[in-house]
Amino acid sequence: MTQLSESLNKKQKRGFLFAFGLIALISLLEVVTLKVDGLPKKFRWINIVSNYLGFGLTPSVCICLVYV
Repeated sequence: MTQLSESLNKKQKRGFLFAFGLIALISLLEVVTLKVDGLPKKFRWINIVSNYLGFGLTPSVCICLVYV
């Protein structure tokens, strides 16, 4: 994905791919949150953990892109 860009150095390519991975992980956590939302109360902890991790990881994407 980053091989076509001639203006990115290796550090920038790694940072971009790391940010892309974080966004994919956050999106996956959102899907888990939506899937677990209608289930019985014993699965509520999954909803809470996925929301907590999703909101906790969101600022790291910005930090990663600023670092690059």
